[in-house]
Formats: sequence, structure tokens, C-alpha cells
Amino acid sequence: MEQGKPRIALVGFGRWGANHARTLHAMGLLSAICDTGPGQRRAASEAYPGIPVTEDVEGLDRLSPDGVVLATSAHTHAPLARHFLERGTHVLVEKPLALRYADGAELVALAERKGLTLMVGHVLEYHPVRDEIEKVLEAGGLGDLLSVRMVRANLGTVRDVEDVLFSFAPHDISFALRLAAGTPERVTAVGFDLFDRGIADTAHLVLEFPPGGRSSTGLSVAICASWMEPIKEHRSVLVGTRGMLEWSDTAGGKSLTLWTSGVARDDRGCPRVVPGQRQTMALPEGEPLRREIEDFARCIATRSPARVDGRQGLDVLAVLEAAELSASAHRSVSMNEVKKAGQGRVTSLPGVTIHESAYVDEGAEIGEGSRVWHFCHVMSGARIGRNVVLSQNCYIASRAVIGDGCRIQNNVSLYDGVELGQDVFVGPSAVFTNVRHPRAFVSRKNEYRKTLVKKGATIGANSTIVCGVTIGEHAFVAAGAVVVSDVPPHAMVAGVPEEPLGWACTCGERLKKEAGKPVTCGRCGETLG
Repeated sequence: MEQGKPRIALVGFGRWGANHARTLHAMGLLSAICDTGPGQRRAASEAYPGIPVTEDVEGLDRLSPDGVVLATSAHTHAPLARHFLERGTHVLVEKPLALRYADGAELVALAERKGLTLMVGHVLEYHPVRDEIEKVLEAGGLGDLLSVRMVRANLGTVRDVEDVLFSFAPHDISFALRLAAGTPERVTAVGFDLFDRGIADTAHLVLEFPPGGRSSTGLSVAICASWMEPIKEHRSVLVGTRGMLEWSDTAGGKSLTLWTSGVARDDRGCPRVVPGQRQTMALPEGEPLRREIEDFARCIATRSPARVDGRQGLDVLAVLEAAELSASAHRSVSMNEVKKAGQGRVTSLPGVTIHESAYVDEGAEIGEGSRVWHFCHVMSGARIGRNVVLSQNCYIASRAVIGDGCRIQNNVSLYDGVELGQDVFVGPSAVFTNVRHPRAFVSRKNEYRKTLVKKGATIGANSTIVCGVTIGEHAFVAAGAVVVSDVPPHAMVAGVPEEPLGWACTCGERLKKEAGKPVTCGRCGETLG
């Protein structure tokens, strides 16, 4: 390494992390690589034989890098950034800064308190075309900005934790904030959960900026994001009173085009199009990722401000949270609502998504990758496993237990004594009781009876599970059923009280099975004895 260059380590050797490693190494800055996956560590060692490779961040700490680049899953950004900032290490974290505004604000405050650089990987802010667009705007080539439309679509990697807005839209939101030279007043978003997983796969977002800066009447920005489209498209169109500009950043079709056509008002005040000429502009050279890392290295060496610092990343995160709230509440959201949210409750758990309207009490245990959505309440002492989804308006009592991979749909309450095994599905408005003979005026807390739902079982919508029963592995309780006795493994039951309907395969397919005779599922091939 050349004298005076900072030593920068990389955490995460995935697809984008490998790009960081290549660029850091070419610049003589790469000092170490960390990844929890053995395959990734092996690939890193083979690609960079002279570079130390560690399994955990503690091993990286012992190498004492000057800065780290975090190219890991989005739900790890906040805890990892906090870890390194607390140890006095400069941090460049990939977008988004965090999954919650409260976590991002904590990171920004921590970095400022310690005098450290906290950069956010909005790499397109370093795209040389952005500089050309800035020159056109500064020269008045578009006049007064009226609207901007951005599209970021691809048949890309489908995420399991963050939705398409958190994954795809940060670059365009960052661009919008720079164009407007401020934050929006209102945000409106619509998300489409195409596979019923609790996260949006396609989304549309509208940002409304107040008058000022480059728009005397107020700027509107529309963003479309999707990872479910067959043609990759990265495109921005800026419309002004004196001109229009289109930037296509799609591989194989990159271009920057300026039209001197604009929009003006006639004598009656009505808008009219003013025709003009089309000009194809030259694309400047320069690799955005390299320019971003150069900025990070400069900030470490000189302690000077970054082009995209933590506060800018926090502004983007505020817009993302407002969009999430807008999509769930089906209304426009004021940006002030986001900054007031998250008070009086747990705002973050490592690797867990907690919606700002949810309450998670101190002392609740929630596993990595789980998501707690709108208006849920998780009591202190509740134990929730990994990759669990609590949909809207769920209540989890202090002695309830939920295993890994469970899906709890809207309006479900799990009271003390209810225990769900791994991969249990609970349909909307299903009811679990905890005493057999309830009276409002008689306390029977010492009579709570345990209800056990074993691995892979399905509880249908609006069904009632009377306490004290056991529902066997991969059993199927039909919608509206009232279960008062134990249900055998793979059994299907329906009715009030429940009556046997037959048998269900592990995959959920209904089976016709005679007593004592095995049957093979026609869908998945599993044989039940």
C-alpha cells in the first residue's frame, strides 16, 4: 500500500461487494475482506491472495482498518454501521442507510459525535452524467423545473426483507432531493405485493416539493420501481418551461438528450408547448463507484465533508419511511409524520423490521429477518423466531412463543400459553383462547391452558382454537372451524365443532387416504403411511 493511503476493509463479498473489492484493490486501498459465508470467503481469498479474509467483524476489528465499506443485506446496515462507528472507524454503508428513520438518525448522531465520516452508497450521485445535468440546470437550459419522471425496473433480485422501494428507489429519491434542493412536503406511494409476502414488488411514488430553488411553482417527481419487469430500464425525464432532458442509463442504450422544447403560458394563461430542437449530448467518462471510493478515501485522510454524507442518506430514508406509511395507509403522508414517529417504544432490534406504527415493548425477543407490520403490539417477554411476519394489527402476549418462519395474518391475537412451531400459517382473524370458562368478573389467570400448534400446520381464517389442544404437524384447519380437541398430524378438519375431512400432504395438497394404507401425493411425491 502506498504511503498515506487509508486502509479500507470490505464487509460483504456478494455481487456488489465484489465490485467494491475490485475497485478498492485497483486503487491500492483494500486491506481486508469479511464475510460470514464460507463460499464467499473462499472466493475472496482466491481473487485477492494477499488480502486477509475474516469470518466475523471481531476478526476485522483486530486488523484496525481506517475505514470500512458495508456491502451487506439491508437489515444489517444499521447494526454493523453502529458497531464500527462505536470503535472509531469511518463507514461507507450501502443504501439504504438503515430500514428505519430512527436507526438512521442514531447513526448520524453517533458519527457526528465521534467526528467520523459516515457516507451512504448513493453511487449515482457520483455519476459523471449527473454533473452534466447540473451544468444544464445551472445555465437555465430547462428554465423553471415543472416535473420529473424516473423509472428503475428490472427482472432483478427479489428481496425478502426490504421492499422494492427500499431496494431500488434510493438512487432516484437522492436525485430528486438534489434537483429540488430540499425535501418534499408530501409523499404518496402505492405498492403492489405480487406474491403475498408483506412487501411490495412493484411501487409508484410521487414526491411533492414546495416552491423554491429550481421551481417557482413547486416540483413534482414521479418514481416507478419494479423488480418484476422483463426489460431493464433506468431512465429519468426532466420537464421545464424552456427545455426537456432525458437521461437513459440502461446498458446498451445509454444516452443524454436535450430538447429545447418547453412549456409556456399563452395570453389566457393556458399552457402550450413551445417546439424546439433535439440535441444528443456527449456522455462524459468516469466510473461512479471509483469516484465514490475516492471521495471516501479523501474524507478519511482529510476529515473533510463527503459529497453524500449520513444526513443526506437520512433524508432519503425519511422519504422511504413516508412512502411505506403512505402505501399501507392508502393516503398521502406529510414528511413531519415520519420524524415524529417511533417515540415511546423500541425503535430497532438487530436485523428486524418494525413499522413505525407498531409497538414492541422492551424485553421482547424477535429473531433476525422478522417483520412487524402496522399497528401490532408485542409484549415484553414474547419470544418470536427468525423470518416471522406479523401482519397488520396483531397482538403477541408476554408468554406467547412463535417459531421460525411463521406467517401471522391480520387481526390475530396470540395470548399467554399459545405456542406455534416452525413454519405455521395463521389466517386472518383466527382466534386463540387461553381459558375454558371465561367470566369478566372472575380472574382465571392461574388456569391458562397451553395450546400447541406444531410445525407446518395451517390455521384458516376466522377459525377458533379452544385452549388446551394440540394441532399436529402439517395439519389443516379450515376457515371458520372451531377446534375443541387435538388434531392429528396431516389431518384436515372443518366445522363447528371440528370434524375430520381427510388428510393433507406436507405441501398442503388434499389426499384421499384409507386407514392403514400409504398414499403418495400427486403434487410433490411425498408418501404418507
